[in-house]
Amino acid sequence: MPEFSTEAQEPTGAETEGRQRQDEIAQLNQLIETLQQQLARQNRQIGQLEDELVDLRYDQQNDRQRLRLLEEAFQRAPLAQLQLDLQGHIVACNEKAAVFFQRQPEVLERTKLQSLLSRKALHHLLPVLRQLNESPHNPATVIKLLLERQDATPFLLLLAYLPHSDLLLALIQDLSLTAIAEQSDELARFALEQLREGVMITDRNGIILRINHAFSEITGYRAEEVCGHSATLLHSGRQDGSFYDKMWQSLRHHGWWAGELYNRRKNGEIYPQWLQICRIEEPLTRQLFYVGTFSDISDRKQQQQTLDRLAYYDPLTGLPNRCFLEQALRNQLARASSQDASGFCLLFIDLDRFKEVNDRFGHQEGDLVLKEAAQRITACVRDSDLVARIGGDEFVVLLPRLHNRDPLNKVTSQLLKTLQHPFEINDHRHHLGASIGAAFYPQHGQTQEDLLRRADAAMYRAKEAGRNRWRLFDPAEESHFLLLDDHKKFVWRVLEEPERFIHMHFQHIRCGRDAQRLFALEALLRLHQQQQEGINTQDFILAVEKNHLMEPLGEAIFAAICLFARQLDDADIDLPLCVNLSAQQIQNAQMVERLQQIARQQGVQFERCYFEITETAAMDNMARMRDSLGQLRDCGCRILLDDFGTGYASLLQLRDLPIDLIKLDKSFVAGIGKDRASEVVIEAMLAMSRAMQLGVVAEGVEQPHQADWLRAAGVDALQGYLFNRPCDGQTLLKELKSHDLGI
Repeated sequence: MPEFSTEAQEPTGAETEGRQRQDEIAQLNQLIETLQQQLARQNRQIGQLEDELVDLRYDQQNDRQRLRLLEEAFQRAPLAQLQLDLQGHIVACNEKAAVFFQRQPEVLERTKLQSLLSRKALHHLLPVLRQLNESPHNPATVIKLLLERQDATPFLLLLAYLPHSDLLLALIQDLSLTAIAEQSDELARFALEQLREGVMITDRNGIILRINHAFSEITGYRAEEVCGHSATLLHSGRQDGSFYDKMWQSLRHHGWWAGELYNRRKNGEIYPQWLQICRIEEPLTRQLFYVGTFSDISDRKQQQQTLDRLAYYDPLTGLPNRCFLEQALRNQLARASSQDASGFCLLFIDLDRFKEVNDRFGHQEGDLVLKEAAQRITACVRDSDLVARIGGDEFVVLLPRLHNRDPLNKVTSQLLKTLQHPFEINDHRHHLGASIGAAFYPQHGQTQEDLLRRADAAMYRAKEAGRNRWRLFDPAEESHFLLLDDHKKFVWRVLEEPERFIHMHFQHIRCGRDAQRLFALEALLRLHQQQQEGINTQDFILAVEKNHLMEPLGEAIFAAICLFARQLDDADIDLPLCVNLSAQQIQNAQMVERLQQIARQQGVQFERCYFEITETAAMDNMARMRDSLGQLRDCGCRILLDDFGTGYASLLQLRDLPIDLIKLDKSFVAGIGKDRASEVVIEAMLAMSRAMQLGVVAEGVEQPHQADWLRAAGVDALQGYLFNRPCDGQTLLKELKSHDLGI
């Protein structure tokens, strides 16, 4: 068995050499790895350099493009431009500058600006250049100079620094007359195109030379379609040769013409235009041209037609109105005045009971009734006849070539029949009818005023005769109609000056149980100068009601009553005042509000007033009556029903009315002690009043036995000449102050 030694043995030569090689290989690998890392870093650096190079090339390319754009803008600028250094050397110029200074661009760019200017201009430029050289660079600097070339052509120079440079940019504005004229021509062309009116320029023969944009918009023709052609291609044919002869005559003599005419568009449409033409003579060649400006006035004509329709036609019914009628009457009278012309007839139509429709069903339904009435009237007359609505429910018919009663009777009978037929509106049946007055030319008048007035007067005669009939004017009644006309004029004078004409009188109403005590005062209308005017109070009130003027008169009367009430307050006299109301007043829905306003203005308590309404008036439009009287009672006022027993009120109607007292009519009081029937009627009325909890006032008490009987019967108050006659306010005020009447 062999033996092994445990001591270290020395390496052999081969082993040593192997180890050295391994070390060398490791070192080489490490060196290779280091070189690879360095190579990778170099590659990255090369990539970054390449990217930077690409960006640099892109920026350089953009800079070159910007320079090209700037250069192009510089060269194409509408103004002459130079680039100068601070000594005035021209570094660059555009074509406009070369033209302005009359030099080739390459020559101009080797020139100093100073050499191009006059001696006078140098005195302005040189100090500026010196200042720019001596002052710090300021990019915001802008200098404006007025200079001139060596040939004295003026121009405006603007100097400013170029960005990022010490060079100056010079802008040049030519101020010579030639340049200004060129600019003016350009401005004129621009203005011509901006005009909203069409413009057409022709030679002396009417051949179109130029148009503007508005011409094309209005006519539809483009410039190439009309230039070189005669302006007659626009003619519509509406104007004849004489029209154009007069137009050319005006142009030859005055050099201008203006007027309205009709022309034709390209599409064939005929339209109205307002045309103005002026003649122009070219100063050098003495050639004549004509300039026409025009506008389409279709909209204006439409608006005028609308205005004319509003002015001459009733907007509700579409019928001619009063203005149209008056013009038609003037024309008819002019024709009828000739020897061979026949007369004509005028009808005045007023609908009966139309007011009830408005009051009860409203104005909207009333308007529908009026429209149907207009259609019915128009259907009853000839096409050559004229039907006009002159206001409210009043119509007038003009019947040419009708001058005797027989055909008139046929027309009016047909009108009455058709208007009497019920009007069915919104499920309501309205029974109206009409009253018609007629007047002939020339028998009943030779002016439109006389004919209308007399037809109107005949219509009122038809109403007075019972309505739903017609009447022909009777010349024998002329004096009566003239008197009514005088009454109407007096009514207007009273309304215009109420303080002058209205003088209120007052009458006592005494307590029934104690005749020495005052119950109230009734206000009664009296008119100053009424005797001179030949009119009594009753006729005056009738004239007011006939002309529908009761509302303004009633307010004037109430204002006078309030003035006396304030005098009573100043004397510490507290008495109710009885104010009479008419049916026309009560039909106005604003009546209570207006009366309250007057009382407030006078400083009078509204609730101290008692308001009287006649029994007959109370039966007219019960619904409106109930509303108005109810409003008065809500204000604290008391309501009296006057002339009780003379109307046709039923107990049911009385029960529905908001009244506090009734006034027995004097016709019943007059029968006391003479007629037992009158006494029985009064007793029945008193019993009914007590049952309905109404107070009773007896009026017309003139004898002591009447007062005694009424007092015994239980009447609440008495009124009549037995106690006092009506007197003016000042007289009554003195009486009240001096006598103890148990106020």
